[in-house]
Amino acid sequence: SKLINPAFSRFHPRLNVVYTCTENIEANGQIYAYELHSDGSLTEIGHVDAGGTSTCYLTFDREQRHLIAVNYWDSSLVVIPLSKETGEFTGPIQSVYDPRQGKAMLAAAKKHGGVNHSMNDESTIAQRQVDPHSHALVLDPFEGC
Repeated sequence: SKLINPAFSRFHPRLNVVYTCTENIEANGQIYAYELHSDGSLTEIGHVDAGGTSTCYLTFDREQRHLIAVNYWDSSLVVIPLSKETGEFTGPIQSVYDPRQGKAMLAAAKKHGGVNHSMNDESTIAQRQVDPHSHALVLDPFEGC
């Protein structure tokens, strides 16, 4: 009931834990971790700030010691430490990649007089392309991260 606009979920590759992120262009996304029980019920085991807006993708490093989150709206990538034994978050964001280097977004959200970014007309596409937008981060399965 706490989740507002969940955008993406990812199962831990080894543990009975599922991670879900929220998507919001007004405030930073949140990432929730849930233990998955044999009866299908979930118990929240933690949540962290995603460090950016419109969090849209989650993945793990090869050693499964970090969750990497992709924030679409501001295009940032963040690394969050995990317990290898439980999958719980062990701290806040450890590292941030910001291709804008701290500069504000130029494209405005529809709520603030901007365009509806779901449309694909020329005006919308032109405004949407003013800024970078990360969609996903797919790591090489052999090299990893």
